[in-house]
Formats: sequence, structure tokens, C-alpha cells
Amino acid sequence: LIGQLAIARGAEVLEAAGIGSCVCLVLRSRALATLGMAHVLLPEKAVGADVSDERYPARYARQAVWNLLKEMFPQGPVAHGQCEGLLVGGANMFFRQEATPEAAVGERNVTALRLALSERGLSIAAEDVGGTRGRTVSALAETGEVWVRTVSDGRYLVG
Repeated sequence: LIGQLAIARGAEVLEAAGIGSCVCLVLRSRALATLGMAHVLLPEKAVGADVSDERYPARYARQAVWNLLKEMFPQGPVAHGQCEGLLVGGANMFFRQEATPEAAVGERNVTALRLALSERGLSIAAEDVGGTRGRTVSALAETGEVWVRTVSDGRYLVG
């Protein structure tokens, strides 16, 4: 669901459907057979917006990265290289000839997540972003595999 996150371990599978201009952020630790998935709605909060709403722990890019790490690694900071990110989505679902840069929310979501991951010292293992098509994302914790399905391209491995 939009603005939500989930954690999986071992043989558990996570899935996010309807990823358009939103971005599905997957953080994975293959060594621990653990992954987290967040359905990120917006790049950043609007001035004065309340980010403390616990119903939407992944609404904004930085908030999503922070909350996923906190849930995946409650014992504290992760060791360098122990966790990596994957980004899927960020499509331009509402293309118009006269669209402004502010309207390109998908691209802004991707940029904000790249920055948020970099700020935490996390690398990006793979991306399947942009375009004009919606996606469904599935991820298996025990292998760290991330699969994408689209109407036009079928199912394919991202990372």
C-alpha cells in the first residue's frame, strides 16, 4: 500500500502492485536473508506537513529509508556493504506536453531516494525506473531476488 513498508526474512516474499510515479524501494541484506520494501509516494514532505503519522511510515523518501533501516536492523547501524538498495518505478504516468519539472514526480522520487540512500552510505544494486508504464514488484528475502512485472514486458529479474 502507498506509504507503507514491510520486512521479510527467509522464505517470505513481499509484493507491491500499482507502482507508477511512486517508487518501490527495496533494501536487502543477502547475508542476513532479510529485505525491506517501501512504497514511496513523494520525494519530500511539504512545508508544515506532519511526518509523524505512523500509518504512513514510507510516504516520503528520507522517511522511508530511515524507517526501513530501523525495522530491518533494530540493533543499530548496519555495517558498510551489509545492505543495498534497489529502486523500481518513478514512471511519468501523467505526461503532458506542457508539463513542468514540478509535475515530474516520478523522476523527483527517484532522485530523492538516490540521495537518501547515499546519505546513509548505501549503494544502489539495481534500478528499473522511469518510462511510462506501471509495475508490480516481488522480492524474495532468502535470495534477495527482485522481480518486476509489467503488462507490456511480462516478468523480469531486476537484481
